Amino acid sequence: MRLDWGWVSSFGPAFQGRVARFITKIGASDQCGCRRWLGDFTVKGYGKIYFTTPFGVIYGAHRVALFLYTRHYPYKDCACHKCDNPWCVAVGHLWWGSRAENVLDMYAKGRAVNVRGEQCGSSVLTRIDVKIIRKEFAGGLYTMTALARRFHVSVEAISDVVHLETWRDI
Repeated sequence: MRLDWGWVSSFGPAFQGRVARFITKIGASDQCGCRRWLGDFTVKGYGKIYFTTPFGVIYGAHRVALFLYTRHYPYKDCACHKCDNPWCVAVGHLWWGSRAENVLDMYAKGRAVNVRGEQCGSSVLTRIDVKIIRKEFAGGLYTMTALARRFHVSVEAISDVVHLETWRDI
C-alpha cells in the first residue's frame, strides 16, 4: 500500500504507530493483485480490526485500507470489493459505495443468495401454515392475534402473511 506519509505524520506518533502496525498485517500481492489481510478475521471472512483515527473508530481492515488511501471515511458507505475477496485489502480492489450500490454489485456478480419461505433459516412458518392462515383469516374464523398465538409468531408476522408482504409466492 502506498501512503502519503506527510498526511499520516501530521496526526502525531500514536497514529503513525497504528498505521505502521496495520501495514505489517498486509500480505504480498497474489497473482490477481489481491493483498491478504494477515490479522484476525470475522466469521464472514473480512479482516477484523479496531482502528482508532483522529476522526473516530473504523472497523474492518478493508475499510481502514481504503480510508488510509483515500483520506476519506464516509461512515454510512461500504468499502466494496471489485475482486469479491473479503480478506483483500488491496486499495486498487476497493471503492466506497452506498449500501444500495454494494447490493447491486452483489447481484450483478451473481453472488446473491435468495432464500425464501422455509429455506430461510429463521422461518417459523411453513407453506402449509401460510395457506391455513390466509384461509382462516379470510373466512373470519380467527383474528390475527389468535392466529399469532396459534402459530407462535408475532401479530406483525401474521399481518405480513395476510397482506402479502411476505410469502408472496404462495
